[in-house]
Amino acid sequence: IPGVSADGENTLYVDASNCPNAGSGTSSDPYCSISDAVMASSSGDIIDVANGTYVVTSPIEISHPLTVNGAQDGISALQRTAGDSSESVIDLRGANGRFFITSGNVSVSGFELHGDEFTRCGIYVAGGSNDLSNIEISDNLIHGMAMKTDAIRATSWGILTDAVENGQILHTIDGLHIHGNHIYDIGGFNDSIGLGISIHEVVSSEVDGGALIENNRFSNIHDGRWAGAAGF
Repeated sequence: IPGVSADGENTLYVDASNCPNAGSGTSSDPYCSISDAVMASSSGDIIDVANGTYVVTSPIEISHPLTVNGAQDGISALQRTAGDSSESVIDLRGANGRFFITSGNVSVSGFELHGDEFTRCGIYVAGGSNDLSNIEISDNLIHGMAMKTDAIRATSWGILTDAVENGQILHTIDGLHIHGNHIYDIGGFNDSIGLGISIHEVVSSEVDGGALIENNRFSNIHDGRWAGAAGF
């Protein structure tokens, strides 16, 4: 069975070196796929992802409270270099994959997320009709996202939190903490517009609630060209 931490949560393990075996999630037989570990996990579990490269072709959806730690969890991305062998690399190139968070009480930390012109964002937080709280995104290298959908929708993101659909506010986000990330080389392909972080509908009744964004680095975020109905 997966390991049990001191405070009772199950720990599931993922290691690319165990591929092509599917694995069972134990430390001696880790999962090959992060998505398999997420689907097998329960609320409050911890997933430890070893260094290596993980090719992701569809979103990794996190729909219940969960902690997902890459090999560099706890080490600020501002002190690291992409492509190092010590990284847990989420290779999103060639596909519109991402971490897709639809639950509160979620942490994603210690990864390198590498996208390209087929990738719209690295981490997407969207709760549908749910109110989300206590989400931590930390110590990640996020780079390369540059998808251009069409002449008007030309935006790509490092991190996107979204509460609005078709002009309607569907939920609120509170207790969002984004820190220690390096977000760079976003947008730029075929005039696509890049945004490092885009925050929609972060609402709190508490003075110290809402979102805390600190100690991140942004570089090479491309303005691109805004297109509209009149061709501007």
